Amino acid sequence: MSLSTVITFVTQDQNFLFVGAVFFVVSYLFSGRKKKSNRHHFKIEQGNRALKKIRTFHHESQQIGYLRKINAFAFEELLLSALEDAGAKIKRNSKYTGDGGIDGKCKFYGQKYFIQAKRYKSYISASDVHVFSLTCRKNGVKGLFIHTGKTGKKSHEEKSDNVDIISSDRLLLLVISRQLPKQ
Repeated sequence: MSLSTVITFVTQDQNFLFVGAVFFVVSYLFSGRKKKSNRHHFKIEQGNRALKKIRTFHHESQQIGYLRKINAFAFEELLLSALEDAGAKIKRNSKYTGDGGIDGKCKFYGQKYFIQAKRYKSYISASDVHVFSLTCRKNGVKGLFIHTGKTGKKSHEEKSDNVDIISSDRLLLLVISRQLPKQ
């Protein structure tokens, strides 16, 4: 075998390996993003369908009961869509877990807000309110702690002045009537 034949063979193998490596990297990147994108898109659509459905209910107990039963991620997306419907500019997270307790961001009345969405049947956790309040204060933004449960005295004590707890009638005003929370 001549030297030129060996060089040609090695060059062809290197080109093949390079093309294969590029194909693998591109395929990996797009397959991972596509799965996240599809999952995220599905939850947004699920939240939008739930938002449309809940607006057909006529009784508050039906509306709150329905919100308590839907998927937690769909609930987050429903709230973000409701805020958008009410005129807020929203920013959705790219992932649902590992979000640092921030389920979304929005801006209205010229103010930035972090969103924390919780589906509770009973009383909300005062420690959840406390941690969310600290996160908002640390980032210099206001916060909306939106939930389907009950708010106890301890939870009100744990929230800072820059956090608004939204539940019950105020939650339904946002979701059903498209009314942004008052400042």
